[in-house]
Amino acid sequence: MNERIKYLRKELLHLSMEEFGDRIHISKAAISRAEAGLNGISDQTVDLICREYGVREEWLRDGVGEIFVKKSAEDELNALAEKVMTDTPDSFRRRFISMLAKLTDEQWRLLSEMEDMMLASKSDVPSGDSGRESAEQLRADLDREIALQKKQEEKSTGSGSTPKSMTPWNGAEESAG
Repeated sequence: MNERIKYLRKELLHLSMEEFGDRIHISKAAISRAEAGLNGISDQTVDLICREYGVREEWLRDGVGEIFVKKSAEDELNALAEKVMTDTPDSFRRRFISMLAKLTDEQWRLLSEMEDMMLASKSDVPSGDSGRESAEQLRADLDREIALQKKQEEKSTGSGSTPKSMTPWNGAEESAG
């Protein structure tokens, strides 16, 4: 079990001993001793690891089966919402989700079409630029839709400023996440 804890922490979660231990309220020294096999691992610690990191107990204890518990789409969305709410207000993830929350039905439709095209081009096209014009057209359509929404918001608020999250996606707004 000590090797599996180390593998989980280091190779799968990419966490330091301190980061791993902080989330389950166990000291870095205790994690180090557990990974080295110097200390036994209590049932309580196993429960904490499984609950916090979504690990299957059978895998952690015996190395049997899948490592992670399969989550429903709802569970994954809830986990994302928790992460977003603990992010700093200016984090990319929080700004991105805020931008998504403001999309119109038409913008969602365009995004859905872009997703379909990207998935199709990923699986159907061996190489080259096939489908690029269509993807670029969808992106241009989305940019126009966002610009139209921006103009409508400016008219309704009388403001000339655009919320950062509502600028068209032309790649020039931000270079860092």
